[in-house]
Amino acid sequence: ELMARVLAERKIEIPHEVFVERLSIGDRISVITDRLRADDRISFTSLFADLADRDRHRMVPTFLAVLEMARLKLIKVHQSERHAEIYIGRTDALFTSTAEGASLDYRG
Repeated sequence: ELMARVLAERKIEIPHEVFVERLSIGDRISVITDRLRADDRISFTSLFADLADRDRHRMVPTFLAVLEMARLKLIKVHQSERHAEIYIGRTDALFTSTAEGASLDYRG
């Protein structure tokens, strides 16, 4: 008990650096658009497959990008049954100048 108290009284501060990375939904929209240029359809989980553990913070902007693209009708989202894989397909609107402008609006 005495040792615990001594350690508690002597708070040792370990210096550390915090790095703040600005994340952009627009950047993730661009990545998804590029993927859909190559393939008509991609799986939802494949959007996260390239993210390493150190990139886990990119998952939320990726998810928000999918939601925004669906809202703008730039992509189609399909799931055949409950708990099945979700697939994302491109629409004709995805490659129009309006769609390209939409992704630029999100650049931070």
